[in-house]
Amino acid sequence: MPIIVIHDMANQIMNKFNRECINVNDYGRFKIVQKSFDKQYSNIYNARLKALKDVLIEKAKQKWASHKILQLSELSEVVDDNELVLIVGIIYKHQELKPSILKELSYELQLIPQPVRSNYSSEKDQIFLEDEMMRIKLVGDRIDPKEIVTGLACTVLGHQYDDGTFWVEEYCFPGICPKASSSISVRNEKKQLLLLSGLNLCNDTNSIVHELLVEFISGMAGNDSTQKLAATITQVIIAGNCVDGITESYRNHGFVKEKNKMSVVALETILATHKFDDLLSQIAETCCVMVMPAQFDPSNHSIPQQPFHPCILPKTSRCAFFYYHRIFLANIYFVLRMIN
Repeated sequence: MPIIVIHDMANQIMNKFNRECINVNDYGRFKIVQKSFDKQYSNIYNARLKALKDVLIEKAKQKWASHKILQLSELSEVVDDNELVLIVGIIYKHQELKPSILKELSYELQLIPQPVRSNYSSEKDQIFLEDEMMRIKLVGDRIDPKEIVTGLACTVLGHQYDDGTFWVEEYCFPGICPKASSSISVRNEKKQLLLLSGLNLCNDTNSIVHELLVEFISGMAGNDSTQKLAATITQVIIAGNCVDGITESYRNHGFVKEKNKMSVVALETILATHKFDDLLSQIAETCCVMVMPAQFDPSNHSIPQQPFHPCILPKTSRCAFFYYHRIFLANIYFVLRMIN
């Protein structure tokens, strides 16, 4: 248990407080033990459809009780082409302007890159509904492709055309999950969490701010009330973008010059990582710390992001109160307060 020392300058006395730590569990559910890139999103969509199918069917019965619910493979058995039926599945939106791996290849091969877009929707987008077996194209003016995204579980009311498309009369989604019960008793003990994000040490050279942060957490800054407030901090959570907060995209014009610039950026990242390790090791001496990587931190970019390797933070990884894994807090209520 870390100890925080509070100095009372007025009375020339020194008080010591035992700073409590929150019990945490690392379930390891997102830790990748073996890398495999042969799995696609279809498994995720099938699991989502399996979990929400009963909810969709129940909601469809409440809205359209007189219509039959069919599998996509059973549409061919409908005798009357104008008979309205219900089908359940996952939405897939086909977008021609969706980002492609060809953009990255064009950068590597110094070819003309694809234009950068802020909006990937177009009038040519097509909507499909798919289940575990097959897929069918949805048509009609009742469904707007601009309001639909891939991965939504959906129930659709309509009928099939001779060309294999499905005319949409109405559709519905499963809705919002039921609100979790908040009847858990809350203890009156004052424990606080300190959340930090976006330190951006690559571009922020103001070391005084970082020194004040360390002094505040360790109880060495401020008056008596500020120091007592710091003593109630039981956990420091650093939620990403501490090494870098922005990224730059380089054009292929002047490729050699840009490569040299990228080498300078890599060196700045290494220096900022060492600075982050020094800052973090000082905080971890007096308080429990959790670090989670974000978009611009030196971690993998694929989801789920993995913890920092201990070699990246050699000083901090030796501290007993430092956690570099993804850790989940149980039965903790958060009260967020903005600090300017």
